[in-house]
Amino acid sequence: MSVPTWERTLSKTQYLYETYRLNVRIGQIVMNKPTKYRPTYGDKLINMGLDAMRYGQAANLIYMDKKTSENDYSLRRKYLQAMLANIDGLSTIADIFLALNYNTDGGSRETLEKNQQYIGSQTKFIHDLVKGVMDSDTKLFRSE
Repeated sequence: MSVPTWERTLSKTQYLYETYRLNVRIGQIVMNKPTKYRPTYGDKLINMGLDAMRYGQAANLIYMDKKTSENDYSLRRKYLQAMLANIDGLSTIADIFLALNYNTDGGSRETLEKNQQYIGSQTKFIHDLVKGVMDSDTKLFRSE
């Protein structure tokens, strides 16, 4: 039986899927740009996205419930904080990379703004999802 649309909510692991989608889009953007800034900013951009995904996957491996130990809770929280740090840095590096490429390859202004808007909105959305997971973990851990 399917769940009615008005009762559907986001999955607890939606942040992983959104990070995956963001990484795919960043890869497409970087690979379609000239190679001049790809070794410096492009590679850093891709690596930060992949690191964020790895930290999220590592945090997702730690199961949270009322019986979770303090060490597991702390480790999961550290992984999620590292993921947040990478996601936050991702939007800044993406803006620099896109602006440098706009100045050198003469791309259209609307394509630049579209890519910047997509990356900015996705990083904010992922950031909010991860903060929600962290808040949920804290409430669950403290409810003993």
